[in-house]
Formats: sequence, structure tokens, C-alpha cells
Amino acid sequence: MRLVQSGPQASDAWRSAGPSLVIPGTTRTSWSLAFASGPDATQFSISWITGPVKGHPNESSLTARSITNTACSWGIVGSASYIYTVFPFYNWGNHGYVAGASQAGNQLVLHFFWNADNIEDGNVSLTKY
Repeated sequence: MRLVQSGPQASDAWRSAGPSLVIPGTTRTSWSLAFASGPDATQFSISWITGPVKGHPNESSLTARSITNTACSWGIVGSASYIYTVFPFYNWGNHGYVAGASQAGNQLVLHFFWNADNIEDGNVSLTKY
């Protein structure tokens, strides 16, 4: 599935993949998203896994931040480049930040948590096309 970012970087395109079964016999699936094309020479990828925080592969990172929200599927930023300087990506010079993903219709919203707490530090909305 291809998505575009709304807002100032509307010409940037993203590619998502999934679902993939995480553990046979469970209902958890994994998804991923990566920068596909656009005027910004950048690198960004994220993956997330569905299901509750309890028993989640990233449970330790989530509980360390007191994240208990069940409205998102949770994951970790895989790679990010400082070249992409538009909020909220400018803080993502290193991988490993916690992120939540939620979908409503054709909209995928990524929620970013780069501080060591459960307060959302930014989000970005992508639209399927």
C-alpha cells in the first residue's frame, strides 16, 4: 500500500507492508512503513505489532514509559535521518524511539514518543492512495 503525508511534505510517498503473522497461533500481526520517494533525500522506517502491551515484543520499552494505551499498535523506529528536518521527524536522528500506529479508514497516524515518558511528542498523518 502506498501512502502520502499530509501537510508540508505532501509530495513525499511512503510504502507500507503487512500483515505478517508474528507468532503462529496468536493474533498478533506485524506491519512496516518506509519512505518511498519525494523531494527529501531521507531514510525513515518503522515497524509495529498489533495487540495489547502485555506480552508485546516491545513490552519492556512500553512499560518503562508507562504506556498502556490500547488504541495503538506499538513499535520501534528502525532508521531515521537528520536530513528529513520537518516536524516531527527532525528529532529522529537515531533509531529505537517508541511509536504507536493507529488507522481510521484511509488514514494511518503515527504517534511519536522520543522522550522517556508516556506523553506523545508528535504525530504525522498519512493517507492511502
